[in-house]
Amino acid sequence: MKNKFLFLLMLLIGLNGYAQSSFTYKIKYDMQLSYSGIKKLNSELLLNNTKAAFYFKEASPAQNSSRANADSFYIEIVDTSTNYVITNLSNNLLVELGRLPGVKDPFDVVESIPFIDWKIHNESKKINNFKTIKATSRFRGRNYIVWFTPDLPTSFGPWKLHGLPGAILEAKDDLNQVVFIATSIDKVVSADQTGKLKKQEVSREYFKKKQNVFFDDMGKNIAAKMGRGFTVEVKTTNAKAIEID
Repeated sequence: MKNKFLFLLMLLIGLNGYAQSSFTYKIKYDMQLSYSGIKKLNSELLLNNTKAAFYFKEASPAQNSSRANADSFYIEIVDTSTNYVITNLSNNLLVELGRLPGVKDPFDVVESIPFIDWKIHNESKKINNFKTIKATSRFRGRNYIVWFTPDLPTSFGPWKLHGLPGAILEAKDDLNQVVFIATSIDKVVSADQTGKLKKQEVSREYFKKKQNVFFDDMGKNIAAKMGRGFTVEVKTTNAKAIEID
C-alpha cells in the first residue's frame, strides 16, 4: 500500500511538472507594423495559464536611412531588435530579446511584468468563432484597442499585451501602426523550450542606457571624422518602434 501511494505521488508530481513545462494553446497572428513602411511579420503565441512565449519574425529586414546637407549628416536606425517576448506569472518577469548595433551577442532584457490599466467596454464581436469583448488602454506610449475572449481563460495576448480575463485575439493602436489579428487558435501540447533561449540578462533601464550611449558615441565618432563644425544626429526614433516610451 505504501509503495502504491509513493508511486501515485511520484506520478502526480511528474504530471504536474510536465503540465508546468508545456504550453497548451497556440495562437497565430497576422502582425503588421506600419511606422516605417508596411511590414508584415510571422508571429505566434504559445501559452498556458501561467506563462506565454510570443515569437515574431520579419519577412524582410527593415531598412535604415540617412540624409545629408552642407554641414550635417542625419542617420535614422529602425528598431528591429526583438523577436521574442516571454511573460511568466510565476516569477512576475517579462523577458524580451534585445540587440545593440555592433554588439555580437544579444541580451535578455528583463523587467517586472508591467501593469496595464485596461478599461473594458460593453461591446462585443466574433473573431474565429469566439465571442470577444472590447478593451482599451494606453501602454508604452500607444493607445490600444483590443478584443479578448473569456472562452480562453488566460491573461495573455500578443507581444507584451496582457492582464485581461481572457486571451487577446485582436489588438491595434489608434494609429493602426501596430496591428495583431488572430488567424488560428489551436489546442496543443508543446514543450516549453524558452529555457534554451537564455542570454546574458540585463535590466530594461540598463539596455536603454547602453543603447543611448552607443548612438551618442556613433554620432560623435562620425562628426569627428567629418571635420570641425559638422554635426551628426544618431537615434532610434520613437516613431519607428512599437514602444514609444
